[in-house]
Amino acid sequence: MKLDLHHKLLNDCFDDTCLLIRLLRQKRAILFDSGNLNSLNPSDIYRITDVFVTHKHVDHFMGFDRIWDLTGLV
Repeated sequence: MKLDLHHKLLNDCFDDTCLLIRLLRQKRAILFDSGNLNSLNPSDIYRITDVFVTHKHVDHFMGFDRIWDLTGLV
């Protein structure tokens, strides 16, 4: 079984940390650290099924507000 992944760093090294991994065959995505999510389309955010926060600095979880605004879920 071929695992189709597409990974994307959402911000540069001087901005809030985010890594989005799309699981293409499953039509879902995993997010590592929820920093600045402004570069994501709403359709990308709706596909996020799992969010992992590496540690408790605010720049690693402040994007939950955008997820909440669009989906009503966290």
